[in-house]
Amino acid sequence: MLFITLQAASEGARLADALGLDPVVFHDLATVSSGDSWPLRTWYPVPGVVETSPANRNFEATFTTRLAEKDLSYALAAGEEAGLDLAVGRLAMERFARLIDDGYGDRDCSLVVRYVGRDGSTPGFDPGA
Repeated sequence: MLFITLQAASEGARLADALGLDPVVFHDLATVSSGDSWPLRTWYPVPGVVETSPANRNFEATFTTRLAEKDLSYALAAGEEAGLDLAVGRLAMERFARLIDDGYGDRDCSLVVRYVGRDGSTPGFDPGA
């Protein structure tokens, strides 16, 4: 559930930015609405909004993408065993697998925000640093 809500927070943050909304104001509103979540409050993927966000540190890992992918694989296997269709979990898995394939497995899992923008640009992330 964490990685699904992280994806939702990433999409909301990038949408707010694309619409020209102030990231701090959007974050403050979202955290007191039905969109609130732990990743929104803790890993908000925009630099300068949440002190604990890896976006403030070039997405250095607090929880790696490889660990996220491992945890998601267990959840998806359990869902398969239970005869469930965890469609949103599979979408999250695709995003984390893509991060790993692109060489970012040791970066923070909140770098999943990278794939919300079609051009791959990510505020707070310098792949060469």
